[in-house]
Amino acid sequence: MSSVARAVVVALMMVVSACGDSTTEPTATSQAPTTQGTTTSPSTTQAVITQSTTTTAPVTVDQIVGEWSRESAEHGSEFLRFAADGGFVYAEGDIANLDAHPSVIGTFAMEDGALTLVTDDCGEVVGSYSPRLFGAFLEIRSLGDSCTGREDGLTFGFYSRIDG
Repeated sequence: MSSVARAVVVALMMVVSACGDSTTEPTATSQAPTTQGTTTSPSTTQAVITQSTTTTAPVTVDQIVGEWSRESAEHGSEFLRFAADGGFVYAEGDIANLDAHPSVIGTFAMEDGALTLVTDDCGEVVGSYSPRLFGAFLEIRSLGDSCTGREDGLTFGFYSRIDG
């Protein structure tokens, strides 16, 4: 993806984050029925997410492993790494910080489409999430996490895959 296209995608993702909560289903940009059987008006913002294939089957570990990024007003550039060995890293600012200066480290596991996380910022508290893929975009929804900082941080907006 070119840097201009990436910048457009990031800007549109920020608009999506600012305009609605992360529980909003991405919707079709035509007058065709969506998965809920309703129709919507066309939207440029929605087109970025819905032009890709939506994964309806539970997400597998192979699908989530990799590096993901998003832009947020609060933290700027944010990066996630789900490693094949079950390691999890979150960093802000620059992708190099995933290795050089991670903000949060921990472990993750996937079972039947549910993502569980244990991170150093939340002690031994286990968070449970439902990851959903929309082509090269990842949405993470909470299934329950008493560590509100982690839950709030992970569950707004979409991440885009940056490693492939």
